[in-house]
Amino acid sequence: MIGGGVAAFTGGLWTGAAVGGTVRKVIYLTEDETDGCFYRFRPNNWGDLCAGGLLEVLVAGE
Repeated sequence: MIGGGVAAFTGGLWTGAAVGGTVRKVIYLTEDETDGCFYRFRPNNWGDLCAGGLLEVLVAGE
């Protein structure tokens, strides 16, 4: 983790950064690509992220 709940990671299918907050119980993710997207994950169970949830994506201008 990098200061205050921000994580940078590389591997598998993803290279980017993530930040999560326990108040809103949402995780935000970015892709380290010039055409990368911005994601928001709303887990069904904050204590178990593998339990599924809603993944939303923001794609800026085409």
